[in-house]
Amino acid sequence: MRTATHVSFLLIAAAMLPAISGCASNRAKATADASHTTAPDVTLPAPVKELEPLAFLTGRWVYPTPNGRLVNREHWMSPAGTSIVGVFQQIRKSGGVAFYEVSAITAEPREKDGPVVVTLFHRHLHTNLAIDERRKDVDVFRLQSTGPATATFVPAADIPGGIANMTYRLEGADTLVQEINFKPDSKEKSFSTAYRREK
Repeated sequence: MRTATHVSFLLIAAAMLPAISGCASNRAKATADASHTTAPDVTLPAPVKELEPLAFLTGRWVYPTPNGRLVNREHWMSPAGTSIVGVFQQIRKSGGVAFYEVSAITAEPREKDGPVVVTLFHRHLHTNLAIDERRKDVDVFRLQSTGPATATFVPAADIPGGIANMTYRLEGADTLVQEINFKPDSKEKSFSTAYRREK
C-alpha cells in the first residue's frame, strides 16, 4: 500500500527524469566532443633521399664529462622532408645550464634550380638564448661524405685555424661518436665524444 510519502517521491522522481536524461546526454556529448579534440595521428613527410644516409643520428644522446662536472645532451629529430633538427644542452653538476646549441641539417639547392646541397647550420646560445657576441655568425658546414652510419662535414668557408672537418659515426646501436678535427695551425685540439643513447 502506497503512502502519501511514496506517492510524493514517485512524483518528484518522474519530474526529474527529463533533467537526469538531459545530464546523461550532455555527458555523452561532452565525451564525444573530447574525443574529437584528441590530436590525430600525424604522418611526417618522408625525408628527401639526400637525408636518408643521416637517419642514424636520430635519438637522444648523453655524455658525462670524465671529471663528472658536466653532462652533455644532444637530441636529433628524425629526418622529415628537407631537414633534420638537433638540440644540445650542457648541464652543470649543480643542475644549472652552461649553454645551448641548435643545429639544422637541410637538403636544398643553394640557388634556384641548382643541385641539392646538404648543409649543417649551427648556433651557439647563452642560457637565456641570447647570441654570444663572440660568435654572432651561424656556423655553416657542407656534407662532404657519407658511409654506413657515418657522415663527415667540412666548413663552408675556409677559416684559418678553424675546424678541418667534423664526423658523426654510429658505433653499434647505442653509441654516437662525434669527432672534431682542427687545422694544423689551430690553437684548438682535436677531440672525440662518445655519446650513449639516453634511456
